[in-house]
Amino acid sequence: MPITFSDFQSAVAERIQDAAGKLAFASIDGCIREALVGRYSQARPLLQITDFTGDGHTYEWEISTDNFPGWIANFSSIADLEYPAGDRDPSILEKDEWRIYRPSSGTANLRLVQIVPGNGQILRVRYTAPHADDGSTVPEADFYGVVNLASSLAAWRLHALYNQLGDSAVGGDAVDYHSKSAEYRLLSQDLEKAFKVAFGLDKDEPQPAASRTAEWSPNSESGGRKLTH
Repeated sequence: MPITFSDFQSAVAERIQDAAGKLAFASIDGCIREALVGRYSQARPLLQITDFTGDGHTYEWEISTDNFPGWIANFSSIADLEYPAGDRDPSILEKDEWRIYRPSSGTANLRLVQIVPGNGQILRVRYTAPHADDGSTVPEADFYGVVNLASSLAAWRLHALYNQLGDSAVGGDAVDYHSKSAEYRLLSQDLEKAFKVAFGLDKDEPQPAASRTAEWSPNSESGGRKLTH
C-alpha cells in the first residue's frame, strides 16, 4: 500500500505526544513538508529519468522543467547519461563526454561534447530532484527515518512554544512550562539523531576519541584524588 501524507501525520503525532494540542495541525504538516523537501531530499534525493530521442543533429537540450520534470535549480544535478539506452550492458558516458553549458544569460543546457545521437536512438539522463511534499515518492524503507526528522522539527517548535509560555507565566506554571520545554528539546535532539543514523549521516560527524591521555604531575596540589595501590 502506498505511503500517504496521513501516514506521516499519524506517526509524527505518536512521537511528539502533544496531548494538550499546543502545536497546530498546520504547523505539524509544515514540519512534515519541510522534512520531505529539505534534509531528507538532500540525504536521499529522488532519482528521475528522462529520455531524449536522437534526430541525427541535436546534441544539446535546455535544462528546464519541460525537459527535466521536477528539476529544481540549485538543487538538482545530473547523475549520469546512458547512450545508446537499452543495451543489455548499459553504456554510461564518461564525464568528459558531456557538460552543463551555462551561457552568459538564459537557461543552462546539457551538451554532448563528442556524440550526436543518431535518428531514433535514445539518450537516457538520470538526475536528482527533491521528493514530493505529500510524501508519495518516499520508499517504505525510508518512512520512519523521515518521520523522525519531521517529529524532531515539530518537537523543537514545541520546545520553543513552551519556553515562551514559561517566560510569560509565574509560579508553578512557569516551572511546569520550562520543564516541558526542556523535555521537548531533548526529544527533538534524540529524534534528529535517529534520523541521522537511519541515513548514515552520523558517520559524517566528528567522533570523540576512544581514549585520551594526559600528563599528571605527582606533586600537583590541585586536580582529582590520587589513586594508590
